Amino acid sequence: MGKAFFFLGEVGNATKMMLIINIVQGNFMATIAKDLTLVQVVGQSQQVLLDIFNLGQLDSIFLDQKCLNILQGNFKPDFYLKYIQKDLHLAIALGDGVHHPTPLVATANEMYKRAKVLDQSDNDKSAVY
Repeated sequence: MGKAFFFLGEVGNATKMMLIINIVQGNFMATIAKDLTLVQVVGQSQQVLLDIFNLGQLDSIFLDQKCLNILQGNFKPDFYLKYIQKDLHLAIALGDGVHHPTPLVATANEMYKRAKVLDQSDNDKSAVY
């Protein structure tokens, strides 16, 4: 159960808020996946990157757990990849509907679509890695 309740006005506003929250989750996870890939490609340690993250402003339970899961190859879902991709797609449409560009969302959405092609739909969103 949630820790707080918010009245967001008319019907549909809670859905819009949920999509916006999922934009943050989806973009964040896609960025972390790319960072973990890049650090490996340039010959550095993914674990050291995670250790550095944990010492700074990016330290969070979410970041730590998702990175550890990626490093361990554990993609047991707590939020299915197919659903975050669906929400990013809907968020792009939401932005389009109010003439608000969402280029970062579009980029992350393409990453998740690619992961779906690679048969990751039923894994956790971190399988975008």
